[in-house]
Amino acid sequence: MDGFNHLSIGLFPLKIRTTAIPTMENNNPSSIEILFEKAENYGKTTIELAKLNVIDKSAEVVSSLVTQLAVAIVLSMCVLTTNIGVSLWWESC
Repeated sequence: MDGFNHLSIGLFPLKIRTTAIPTMENNNPSSIEILFEKAENYGKTTIELAKLNVIDKSAEVVSSLVTQLAVAIVLSMCVLTTNIGVSLWWESC
């Protein structure tokens, strides 16, 4: 037996644990456990760093685009105002 009672309710089979969950006799983790914990922490940190790098690059791109758009709008308004002024002046001459 694998320590589970198998029970089926309708279409969904269930496994119910009938034995106690094994625990460590001593609280001192072995070097393999420490290595796995450090590898897990390294993996999580690497993923978090990748996420932060993506956020950093996307924020840089968005801020650059917004700045360029604002400058383009201001320059367009200046050119439009100048053209209207020149056309009114030209008409009065």
